[in-house]
Amino acid sequence: MKHLTKFIEYLKESNDVPDDDIKVMFLPFEDLGVKCELLGKQTITEGKYMGRVSRNIILTPNFKTDGGWMIDDDRYWEFLDELITFKNRLESDDVSVNMNWVDRIRIRYILGSSETGDILELKTLYNKIHGKLISSRSDFSNDMTIETDYENKRFIVHCSSGFTNRKWKLFITGMDISKFDMDIKILGEPRKGTFPYEYETFYPPADIIFTLKN
Repeated sequence: MKHLTKFIEYLKESNDVPDDDIKVMFLPFEDLGVKCELLGKQTITEGKYMGRVSRNIILTPNFKTDGGWMIDDDRYWEFLDELITFKNRLESDDVSVNMNWVDRIRIRYILGSSETGDILELKTLYNKIHGKLISSRSDFSNDMTIETDYENKRFIVHCSSGFTNRKWKLFITGMDISKFDMDIKILGEPRKGTFPYEYETFYPPADIIFTLKN
């Protein structure tokens, strides 16, 4: 099977491949029982490619296993052969791969476009806060959502309940917010609980608005 090699060559030839063209290239993988998903564009906000725009492709295999983590499917060997060819090109082709051998393979490729200035600053802090939301296990962070408003150079963190300044300061510890004005709007008043929670205090929701300084 040479489909994966052709696919990577296609990505190398054009950094802005139309979605429909990429989906046509998925057909040989889908014939092998591999589910293919093209994700939206993302701005890389740290590391070697900071400021560059990337896209991710998720390949989810459906190969036979022995009931555990051992793959028992001849089709996969042919698939791996092409992945080895792909791996040897990662160093210089701006294409990277992250794989779980059984469940999924993620391919990231770098587009020709890039972002700088205000939008990059906004997305850098957004990604740090969003990453903290994903990795955190607290009820406080689990109740948060983020609304972007890049046109007005800001984004808003919505805390649906339980906001306190102490919890918030702990959440943003280690983040550089010096280039932003941070406006905290508390949406209500603390209230005492009722039986059987009469000894607890319930704190209101809040919106935290980050606006890039002029």
